[in-house]
Amino acid sequence: MFFFLPYATERPRRRTPFVTYALVAANVAVFVLLELPYWAQGGEGVRPFAFVPGHPSLEALVRSMFSHGGLWHLGGNMLFLWLFGSVAEDVLGPLLFLAFYFGGQLGATFLDVAIAKAFAPAALMVPRVGASGAIAGILGLAAVCFSRVRVKVAYLFGFFLMWRGGVARVQAWFFLGAWIALQLAGGLHSTWAEANTAQPVGGVAYWAHIGGFAAGIIGAYVLALPARIRRRDLLSGMGYGAEEGSERYAGLTEVVRQSPHDAEAWLALARSKEAFGIPEQALEAYARAVRLFLEQREPERAARAYQAILRLDPAFALPPATQFDLAVGLGRAGEYQQALAALQRLLDAYPSSPEAEVALVRAGELAEKIGERAAALRYVEELLRRYPNSVWADHARWKIQALRG
Repeated sequence: MFFFLPYATERPRRRTPFVTYALVAANVAVFVLLELPYWAQGGEGVRPFAFVPGHPSLEALVRSMFSHGGLWHLGGNMLFLWLFGSVAEDVLGPLLFLAFYFGGQLGATFLDVAIAKAFAPAALMVPRVGASGAIAGILGLAAVCFSRVRVKVAYLFGFFLMWRGGVARVQAWFFLGAWIALQLAGGLHSTWAEANTAQPVGGVAYWAHIGGFAAGIIGAYVLALPARIRRRDLLSGMGYGAEEGSERYAGLTEVVRQSPHDAEAWLALARSKEAFGIPEQALEAYARAVRLFLEQREPERAARAYQAILRLDPAFALPPATQFDLAVGLGRAGEYQQALAALQRLLDAYPSSPEAEVALVRAGELAEKIGERAAALRYVEELLRRYPNSVWADHARWKIQALRG
């Protein structure tokens, strides 16, 4: 005898899954407020709440999605909806999550009806209820987008008087792969039985599960979600423990190889290199991130990457053109102190560079803007000393008189 119960996933969530809550609440409400009173009053079966493929209607299809054949049916579906729906909604957002949910139901209905028409027409008159098809769409999505998320499964097995139980942590691809294999085996068996007896078997709508699962997989690949979610996880570190640091490092290396202009990926890779104790390579990656952020007109993010550089090596200077662009971007963003410090670093590291002349001009302007008149005077005097024939020479002489006066 064997019993197992999945009860949690190990993927952290960043937001409350309100849509998943609402779907669970709606299914429970329909069961408690409509189905239980119907059975208590002597009603039999689920036909008033069901979708019958032989007499299709959109209203019946939607109604059947929120109806169930019993407490175990409801409980199992809601457990799977909670486990994987909350994870999917966290990443997809409410609207795309709902699209996969209802899309899964459409895929489930399409395959279920197609198999019945082809092999067991009598099954078209069997009523269908349950959110299984819609939930299977979410499971298909999870199988390809969250395949390595661990699922906690409580298990109990025994033989005669010998029993053993515990908790296993299995990756989602294994858990969901086993689940869909059972659905496929059940679907083939039930279809074979119906085709040979010309009588509907009833019970579990295996092909609906398979159709919803396939719809979720197809939708995920059409929208390129596996790669997009993988990238997001690598950049944020979500879903990766300390023991998986090397794997994250390898994944980020692959991301920047495929997308060399991805500033966020370079920044994440730099942090990963720093964590692995290879500061020289980390500095190079941070510098690449700074340059790309500047190209994307994001000076604040460039500044944060630059601060990480200074933390590793206070004497490190970017190439003069990049250093100057960083200072300009910081100044435009209103970060005058940081901009002035960036210019000073350029002047210290590259005193003879082509950018040094204009750096002195900008440094004098910034120093004056933040009220440091003595520093502004030093920068302007240094400009005249180094570049007496500068195009800014006349302006510098006038500025010196103004600052001294």
